[in-house]
Amino acid sequence: MLLISALLLNGVAITASTPLRSLLAPLREGGLITRTMLLDVVLVPIVAVLAANALGVDPVTRAAIVIVAAASTGPIGRALTRIARGDVPLSVTLVVGLGALNLITVPLVTELFLPSGITIPLSSLLSSLLGLAVAPLVLGRLLAVVLERSRSGEPTVRTMRRIAQRGSDVLLLGAVSVALFIEPRAVFDAFLGPVTIVAIIVMLVVAVGARVVTSDAARVRTLAVVLNARAVGLALTVATIHLGTVEGLRASILAYGGLTQIVPLAVVLLLRRRSRGPLSDPTSRTH
Repeated sequence: MLLISALLLNGVAITASTPLRSLLAPLREGGLITRTMLLDVVLVPIVAVLAANALGVDPVTRAAIVIVAAASTGPIGRALTRIARGDVPLSVTLVVGLGALNLITVPLVTELFLPSGITIPLSSLLSSLLGLAVAPLVLGRLLAVVLERSRSGEPTVRTMRRIAQRGSDVLLLGAVSVALFIEPRAVFDAFLGPVTIVAIIVMLVVAVGARVVTSDAARVRTLAVVLNARAVGLALTVATIHLGTVEGLRASILAYGGLTQIVPLAVVLLLRRRSRGPLSDPTSRTH
């Protein structure tokens, strides 16, 4: 519930401050989107699986890595992009686009690398895409339009945006904290195991790949944050439905997901703080 509320507020914050034409602008950059999607849905799962095999991880940890690596970036990537002051419109396009690709890639990757007999229902993938990726944006846009046409106008929209941003950040922090402490001992043990090594390898590959895909600093930050922020909620759903009796699976998914969401954001914020140049504004591409 915390995460859903955070994502809803983040959708409101984004669409209240970003014109629709700006949110749709990245769709015109087919080459960038294609390269990014190949990096996410092809390279990330392959690197994760190869790293797991090279480290000789146990079957449970390997299954966790496969599931979370297959689940392309979740809506949390948009929130992290806004916090990191990246290219928010690009993150919106990627989250929706990669969420749509999950309808194909999650069943495919899990079919290739998990035991036979595990089938992922499209209804679960579709509900995740529509409910968490699309609905918050639509709700936020509708609310912004209503307020803009009211007597209060733009001042009310700005106030709403600030409240939504702060509320989203607080709820997001709470959601991540609660998730990591659902199984604290098991998650801690997973952090000390090969999951951390695989996560670090994947994060480094994504960071290098982001610089190959684009030289724009704001977009490099965006890709580094968004592509590492896997759809952990979707991965947990898949694991719970199909492998719910496997001990340690959820903990490994939470450990991997937590690392690949928190570490890139922390690095971006640290580099931002140390930089002496002007910061890139999250809405700089919307004007």
